[in-house]
Amino acid sequence: MISVLSLEQPGRWRTVSVVGLLLLGGLPVVPLLTQALRPDAPPLDASFWRSLGLSSEIACGAALLGGVLGLPLGVLGALYDFPGRRALLGLAALPLLLPSFLWAIGWSMLASRLPASVGSVLSSASGCVIVFAAAIMPLVLFVTYAATRELAGSQVEAAHLAGGEWNALRHAGWHALTPALFAGVLGGILTLAD
Repeated sequence: MISVLSLEQPGRWRTVSVVGLLLLGGLPVVPLLTQALRPDAPPLDASFWRSLGLSSEIACGAALLGGVLGLPLGVLGALYDFPGRRALLGLAALPLLLPSFLWAIGWSMLASRLPASVGSVLSSASGCVIVFAAAIMPLVLFVTYAATRELAGSQVEAAHLAGGEWNALRHAGWHALTPALFAGVLGGILTLAD
């Protein structure tokens, strides 16, 4: 029988496995690249670059909004025990389970029922930012929650003693900031894919 410890031994199999997984992940791109690199492929015009710029703006805005909302909610959810916390965390996972086009359909239906001045603002790029931020925020929230929960109780208590409640919240937020940033960037990349 093979021991689990054999997986911890260094060897060429790790490099081969990582390269194989990366190549497997990039395999769907090969047909697209062969089509794009053909000599008779149409050139990329200005409308493509405008669309790419707008999509990048929406992704950055959604990642920023999702991060600004998800980071404090994740820290608060991890540090405080309150009635209904489990139910609220479960409800926060719903945007991760729903496809983004359902959010877009619901948002457009909401925007069509509002007055024209408000509906036009919510139907533009700002509406797209809000819809995609609704999917990024739970991702950042859960990553922040997990990062904050890994803090030892003695660390949190030491921060409380050193500067009070706000000091403990601030230090927990700084502790969870890097994973939250990575989750926000991942959410922005997923937004670009949509």
